[in-house]
Amino acid sequence: MPITAAHTTLAIAVLGAVLGILNFYRAVVRDRVNIKIRPSLYFMAPPGGESFTGLCVEVVNLGFIPVTISNAYFQMQDDSLFADLQIRTNLGLQKIPIRLDPRESTTFFFNSELNAEMALLEARCVLVKTACGINLKNSNKEFRKWIKSRLKE
Repeated sequence: MPITAAHTTLAIAVLGAVLGILNFYRAVVRDRVNIKIRPSLYFMAPPGGESFTGLCVEVVNLGFIPVTISNAYFQMQDDSLFADLQIRTNLGLQKIPIRLDPRESTTFFFNSELNAEMALLEARCVLVKTACGINLKNSNKEFRKWIKSRLKE
């Protein structure tokens, strides 16, 4: 059976439909909020002062759209939220909410009076709230593994 103009037209139409569906999927995935949440410990040694350690949460915007972070919390075992946070940068303290452009990050520092090990034992996960009402959290399994590795040190 010879290839006719109708066969060529059909092949081009099918290719166009498949590419249209792939572009739609790519646009949906690209335009969603994608944040990486990474808890860690920090150590501060101010000049002429006493050094201290504490908990912090680094929030990285992995998406292609700007995101406004309104707050970050440690969610405790009883589902209560613990948030005594400050955002410190090289310029000093910043106000919450904070806007994160694509590929930008910020760190939320918990108050230094907090006993880091006790809070870690009671925490279940880290929860980040955006200004548009989206709540994101890191996986419980990953967070618990991180806690165990930190408390062994």
